[in-house]
Amino acid sequence: MSDLGRTIGGKYTLTEIIGKGAQGTVYKATSELGEVAVKEIHPRSAEEWDNLQRHTQVLRSLPSEINGVHLAHLLDIYVENEASYLVQPLLSGKDLGRLRKDKMLEKAEIVDIITSVASAMHELHTRFNIYHRDLKPSSILCDGEQASICDFGVARSASN
Repeated sequence: MSDLGRTIGGKYTLTEIIGKGAQGTVYKATSELGEVAVKEIHPRSAEEWDNLQRHTQVLRSLPSEINGVHLAHLLDIYVENEASYLVQPLLSGKDLGRLRKDKMLEKAEIVDIITSVASAMHELHTRFNIYHRDLKPSSILCDGEQASICDFGVARSASN
């Protein structure tokens, strides 16, 4: 049974699967906000529920942008039928690893992207006490003009 066409929280209609992973499925959805990403997560244990709670706290504390780099912050959250749905901005572009592999960027462009992402990560650490803990090329999206950092799945606040 497909979840496409289903509405989450009365606001987000799932239109397309854009990714699947160990933690769940990520959908493109439409809403009054425009297109968004909805991550469906099915925690299987108390520990996974605790991790999800920590994860949502970190996402809620993220700004939408820092030093010109977009961040996949939390717009909304719903819990329905033993699943959690995290609503985040739909970030555009290809991941840096794929762009590098496909040779779609010059070395100077990659250096510029890495420099801006490093600056944003430094700000997250110093101003917000947030540590990504899993930053890799596939967590950095580029659309030609803008870099975005996503996949804050194992991020932690320094207070945790």
